[in-house]
Amino acid sequence: MSPPLLMVLIGLPGAGKTTLARVLAPRLAATIVDRDAIRARCCPGAPADARSNAIANAEMVREIGQRLRSGESVIADGRTYAADADRCRMAEMGLAAGARVRFVWLDVSLTLAKQRVAQSRGAHPASDRTARLVHEVARRFDEVEDRALHLDGSRSIAALADDVLLWLA
Repeated sequence: MSPPLLMVLIGLPGAGKTTLARVLAPRLAATIVDRDAIRARCCPGAPADARSNAIANAEMVREIGQRLRSGESVIADGRTYAADADRCRMAEMGLAAGARVRFVWLDVSLTLAKQRVAQSRGAHPASDRTARLVHEVARRFDEVEDRALHLDGSRSIAALADDVLLWLA
């Protein structure tokens, strides 16, 4: 039996991470662990602030680790993973759980990210998704390492999913 997969999706709010996760999950027999959904469940009605994010981040790591240790493949969604330190922690956690860890970076322009965030307003579980958040995240985005699959997130989700599947093969 092959080890489970931990796929970590990297990108600005509005890059298409959630949409790609939803397309890939059934094709990879993976479970999506979404920090935004966890935050809504753990902190109902609370604003998306440092406290609720910390609670959701801890729960997300716990859930991912548990699922990986039980042999499930996981797609980590709902975070930008803008900081290299966050990506390193995910890699360490995944490897400690015996998983194959893969990073996929959906790179989009600020303009496209802001357009997508505006279009998804009210339909996305993250209440803090705004053009301002896109700019804040972009300013603090660390360089993404070469080990990540770098994709042009302006392409169709079907094409992106095909690229990911080919890369994993």
